Amino acid sequence: MGLFRTEKTVAIDGPAGSGKSTVSRLVADRLGFVYFDTGAMYRALTLKVMRKNVDLGDEEKIIELSSDLDLELLPSDRPEKPIRVILDDEDVTEEIRKMEVTNNVKYVARLGPVREYMVKLQRRMVADMDGAVMEGRDIGTVVLPRARYKFYLDASFEERVHRRLAELRAKGHPVTRAEVVDDLKQRDHTDKTRKAGPLKKARDAVFIDTTDLSIEQVVMKIVQYIKKDNPSPLPRNPVTGHKETSRIIGNVLYCLSRGTFEVLIRILFNIRVFGRENIPEPPFILASNHSSILDPPLVGLACKKYNVDFMAKQELFDTPVVGAWTRRVRCIEVRRGQNSSRSLKEAIKRLKKGHVVGIFPEGTRSVDGELQDAKRGTGFLIDKANVPVVPVYIEGSVKAFPKGQGIRMGTRINVFIGAPVFPRDFLLETDSGKRDYDAVSNLVMERISRLSESEGGRE
Repeated sequence: MGLFRTEKTVAIDGPAGSGKSTVSRLVADRLGFVYFDTGAMYRALTLKVMRKNVDLGDEEKIIELSSDLDLELLPSDRPEKPIRVILDDEDVTEEIRKMEVTNNVKYVARLGPVREYMVKLQRRMVADMDGAVMEGRDIGTVVLPRARYKFYLDASFEERVHRRLAELRAKGHPVTRAEVVDDLKQRDHTDKTRKAGPLKKARDAVFIDTTDLSIEQVVMKIVQYIKKDNPSPLPRNPVTGHKETSRIIGNVLYCLSRGTFEVLIRILFNIRVFGRENIPEPPFILASNHSSILDPPLVGLACKKYNVDFMAKQELFDTPVVGAWTRRVRCIEVRRGQNSSRSLKEAIKRLKKGHVVGIFPEGTRSVDGELQDAKRGTGFLIDKANVPVVPVYIEGSVKAFPKGQGIRMGTRINVFIGAPVFPRDFLLETDSGKRDYDAVSNLVMERISRLSESEGGRE
């Protein structure tokens, strides 16, 4: 096998329909690792066998073709397809996904000599990689038994049928449920009973039942597991002494302020927070609607596990007492109407250090509580920082403390925290797939709006 390093290698196995392909692509993206689709390699060989008109029962000829396979897996600039499959100098990324290839790949993948050759090729591919995610059916048991991280995904048979049926119909394949059931049963039997590299869970693999989990929930479980095993070191201040003391004082002041506010807010208003379980490990961006001066402390209260570095308008810094407090709690000054590149660079810098940054994409308060258009800088920040974005919708703060009016005690305030969204997810939803900062900014507001529509008005 060779003694190459596997400390940053993630092996993800599981049967068809368990979600491993989509999960693996997203995990690789979140970790900044290279994604390898081993199934694509067997599909490419199957396509070559079919093109050569080789009988699928002619094992010797198939083995011969596998030993002379000219195959490359290259990065793609298409978010939905992170790799390009090049067979004999031809891009076959789309063709290997056709139904006729899918139906025949089992005849190729079951052959021991074919799998031996593919395993050697797969190991060579990851040998020099500084981080790789490889998915298949025998990655943790055969291909990369020394991988640092191993996961085995599975789901109920009914759920896997449902997923596979939806996938095929979305691609325009007119299949029936009965056909999918028969196909999955046959694939499961073949995968688990073949002599070479049968499908089974590695003894040291983490098992995840994906039946009742969304793709995002599965990805979060894996990413957080890996990050907890490799915690990022606390950011070091290059200048010791006064600046380090100032940072510590700022953190203490932030916690004291948050605690004081929580006591006051619960006395004055009827507040509830929903969705705290959606908050990931730092770094990430909290993006909230804005209609009251209560909103920043409400967001900070909702995210009580971590300190939040808020992007705040210049006027707060210019006020003597408030300005001193704002600087102490590490807010980021934003000069509205001027070049905001300095503020954005500072926010990106802090996110790179593992902080949590709070933003209000609308840029200013909404007088009536209606959502406004987002500023372009939001999209720029999300793209450059490349960290999760957690949408937050605050309901009721505009009634509790309207602009230019007094406090209305007893008002109900709901804070809804949505599932984190990642830069690649935003990019997938834009028409062009290019870096359109305006489009990304508006999509952030759309995610906040979804929380408003689905959660708003809850009693």
